[in-house]
Amino acid sequence: MVDLNARLLTDLSLRFVASLRRHGGGVINIGSVAAFFPGPGMAVYFAGKAYVLVLSDALHRELAPLGVKVTCVCPGPVPTEFQARAGLGPEAMTPMMTRSAERIARDAYDGFMRGKRLVVPGFVNKVATALPRFLPRAFVLRAVASYQMKNAPRPPAGDTGP
Repeated sequence: MVDLNARLLTDLSLRFVASLRRHGGGVINIGSVAAFFPGPGMAVYFAGKAYVLVLSDALHRELAPLGVKVTCVCPGPVPTEFQARAGLGPEAMTPMMTRSAERIARDAYDGFMRGKRLVVPGFVNKVATALPRFLPRAFVLRAVASYQMKNAPRPPAGDTGP
């Protein structure tokens, strides 16, 4: 996960800057609402998505003088096979925060074309990502830990562990 969200993302975000500059292109990185929170129970995932967000923020500013746009998209839950592969049950998909992959792609493209640095699809997700700035960090940590414990990945049926 560190290789994907940090090393590979950094390499790909910077590898083609000269070409993007010549052709007026840009980069859309996929973060997550998780990027705004500590994530006990999924610490590496949350931290990796925070890296995606912070790198994208910095590159948005650094590459703007070159005419290269950088947008970070931070969706909430997206109904895909990710949840099942991660061992998460359907209760992990908070309906008010969930948006389809097609809708996320449309929002990402629209935001990118408008030169937005950050796209957080959905009103509830926008509110959720703003809250940690106004709440004590210890409170946020406890709240996320409690949520994570309720929605912790479960082993497949019949798996008794190591």
